[in-house]
Amino acid sequence: IIEYLGDPCSQNPCMNGGQCYPTNAGGFSCQCPSGFNGQQCEDRDPCASQPCMNQGTCMRENGGFHCACPPGYSGSRCEIQDPCQNNPCMNGATCQSTNGNVGYQCLCPSGFSGLRCET
Repeated sequence: IIEYLGDPCSQNPCMNGGQCYPTNAGGFSCQCPSGFNGQQCEDRDPCASQPCMNQGTCMRENGGFHCACPPGYSGSRCEIQDPCQNNPCMNGATCQSTNGNVGYQCLCPSGFSGLRCET
């Protein structure tokens, strides 16, 4: 709460479309619109638009944001799904992502072959 003489809201101290409300103590309080916070709505919240995909968690970082991706997802907004996430390989084969996580190949154990080590 910041104190002013007279009507504390007459100078419109709230920024970015915030609504000013006088307080009993002679100061004011700002109700900020979605996407802004701070005492005078001066701080843009980069996570307000929910930029992270696939249940990624948005975390404010250095004036911007960072997405913490759930297992099986990567990319700046968790937009890339690991093609091995659903275990497409069979018979104990090892799945290996290829082409920058766009495709995959199965490394078959001895005695198995096929694209997914199915035979």
